[in-house]
Amino acid sequence: MTVELCLSGKSTTEVAEELGLLPELESRWKREYQQKKQGNFSGQGKPALSAEQAEIARLKRQLREAEIERDMEPMLTT
Repeated sequence: MTVELCLSGKSTTEVAEELGLLPELESRWKREYQQKKQGNFSGQGKPALSAEQAEIARLKRQLREAEIERDMEPMLTT
């Protein structure tokens, strides 16, 4: 959203000041946004996940939580 403000005509410095951000950070986001050409980026060098990848990650988290609950069950009943 902040990058879109920059691309709509406001300067990077103006947008950064309005939002309380460092201009350097806003400049980096703008550069990354323009390099990726996808309109979205997750930041910190992590690629955005596809819907399938996000679902797999969700299911892995859910499985891990179930395994922890299963492993904790004997401890709670003793």
